[in-house]
Amino acid sequence: MLLTLENISKRYQADGKFAVESISFRMNKGESICICGENGSGKTTLLKIIAGAIGADNGYVELLGRRLEHADYKLIPGEPDIVMVSGDQQYKPHFKVHEVLSKPVYHLPEAIRQSKVNEVCELFRLENYLEEYPTKLSAGERQRLSLALAFLKEPKLLLDFRWRLLFLKNPNFFYWMNRLPTWMYATDNSCAMSW
Repeated sequence: MLLTLENISKRYQADGKFAVESISFRMNKGESICICGENGSGKTTLLKIIAGAIGADNGYVELLGRRLEHADYKLIPGEPDIVMVSGDQQYKPHFKVHEVLSKPVYHLPEAIRQSKVNEVCELFRLENYLEEYPTKLSAGERQRLSLALAFLKEPKLLLDFRWRLLFLKNPNFFYWMNRLPTWMYATDNSCAMSW
C-alpha cells in the first residue's frame, strides 16, 4: 500500500466548520485518484494534509506503511517523497529556466543531469524557454515548469490541483499521465471525471 489515510479531519478555527471530515482511503502504487468538488469543499486542505504541509486535527497519513509525522511537530513541514505542484510557485528572479530545472538534479553527473532536464523539457514543451526567466513565461508555461520540476524530484506521490487548464487544452495530457508516478489530482471541474 503506497498511501493510507485514516479518519482525517481538519477544522479551521475561524468559523469552526470542518474543511475535511472523517476521510479514509487507501491508494496503491501506480494508481491515480481525482478528487472532485466545489470551491471550498476541502480539496486543497486534504492535499496539504497528505503532503505534510499542514496537520490534521484527527486521523493519520501513512506512506509505504510509515506513519507520517504531524506537520505541527516538524521544524520544516512536508515530506520528501510527496511533491505538491503549485501553480503559483516562486522562483529566484535571477535563475533562468534551465537553472531552475537543474537544481533538483544538481548532484548528478553532468551528462545524466542534462539528459533528465532535456527529457522533462521535451515532455512539457519547454525546450524554447531554457534561456528565459520564469517571470517572463506565461501562466501556462509556468504551470508546465512547475510540473517539470516536480518530475525531476521523482516523488513517490505527486499531488496537484492546477492541471484543469492543462488537460482541457492539451492533447498530450494522457501521454503525461502515463509518465507520472502515482498521483492525486483535485479539481472543481466535473469534466475531469470523464477521462
